Amino acid sequence: MRISPSKLARLDRAAAAAGRDRSGYLRRLIDDALENDGRSGRPHKFASADLMGSLCIGNGPGTNENVRRIVRQRLAARRETYR
Repeated sequence: MRISPSKLARLDRAAAAAGRDRSGYLRRLIDDALENDGRSGRPHKFASADLMGSLCIGNGPGTNENVRRIVRQRLAARRETYR
């Protein structure tokens, strides 16, 4: 397998942090991936489109309507500042 020297160095650091040599570290990663069949073990969680981009900053959900309202308010406040 070909791998860039920078990725190889990162791999060696990760192996050293796990207390293994490079080959042992790679074998363990492969064994874990095959054991879990490549899945994380938890089912996919459905996320509503209303929650996309939503942060807990007091502005509500990141819906198009809400974002447009916030942008209008900020532009209006900026216009008042420069008058």
